[in-house]
Amino acid sequence: MPERARFLIERADGNDGIFPKEPQGVAPETLDDREFKADGEDCAKKSEAHFSELRLEAGYLPEGAWTDDVRTPSTRLGEPAHQARLIRQTASGLRLWADGEADDDMQVCLLSELRVPMRELREALNPPNLEQALKTLQETKIPDKGRWCLSLIVREENGVWLGAGRREDGREVRVRYSGQFGLEIV
Repeated sequence: MPERARFLIERADGNDGIFPKEPQGVAPETLDDREFKADGEDCAKKSEAHFSELRLEAGYLPEGAWTDDVRTPSTRLGEPAHQARLIRQTASGLRLWADGEADDDMQVCLLSELRVPMRELREALNPPNLEQALKTLQETKIPDKGRWCLSLIVREENGVWLGAGRREDGREVRVRYSGQFGLEIV
């Protein structure tokens, strides 16, 4: 085993307590750029995690909502994602996906939500003729008034629910939802 291999093994395992400072010349210089990039990403994730940390001493906010953020902070690191709230277009108007499955409006909202990566679905492209109906639904049935989730209207065609949206790169996409396959973005 090469000399100082323990340092490299512990470093790869995330345990750098025994050798806190990296000895010079352990890794080839050609890997320095990759190491610096990985270290930078690691520091950024630690900073984001610290910023998003839940402060227990602050207690609960009304309805558990953050009041000054554009989106609810994530408690897990990874690619940016948000909640998409499915809203069914029916003959009788717009309804939350889980309408009738719970007594509490907020619980119905939560049961109607899916977590979606922002790169796949950044915004909903809902039919313009349903804007007023969506606004009315948000004001009457949705406790957060639609501020914290992406409201995605879907309509049924042959047993599959279809909607439209836009990816993070600006490309328009079709959204399909079925009980059998879940959410598909194409």
